[in-house]
Amino acid sequence: MESIPNRKSPAQALVVSLMSSLISTTAFGFNAETADQKVLSQLITSEYTRAINAENADEFADLFTDDAVRASPGRLPEATKSEIRSGMAKVFGVFDFDVAVELFSMEIDGDFALVHGIGRGSRSKTSEGKETKFAARAIWLCKRIDGNWRIWRQVWYPIKKAK
Repeated sequence: MESIPNRKSPAQALVVSLMSSLISTTAFGFNAETADQKVLSQLITSEYTRAINAENADEFADLFTDDAVRASPGRLPEATKSEIRSGMAKVFGVFDFDVAVELFSMEIDGDFALVHGIGRGSRSKTSEGKETKFAARAIWLCKRIDGNWRIWRQVWYPIKKAK
């Protein structure tokens, strides 16, 4: 019987690469060197955080592809840009944010990129004003469409104690 080579799609190869990177990553920051790395770093550390801190659901959703999926703890995944916009509008109606993102690693393979980082900051309930500090790790799978990088998949999960 002839064996079939184990071929991975670009997305699968990026996931394997990221998992290897996560295992070896300590709390060292990522330095963008290539043009694509700089664009992706800007997308996540500047545009993404600016949309959250401005509590702008439209601006936030525009960072995602039309067929994006965003998974958040305790909620069903948002499976389109429209669902992401609607979900974040609800979140922004309840909380005020002050968030910054630090990237740990990034792997690019053609039109796909896998980015790993941590978001730290504070949120407060709009109605109460009580501030809560938080930290969350996130993985962004980005896709280049018509020459522009956008978030295609995102998963985040909270870290028990914020530092």
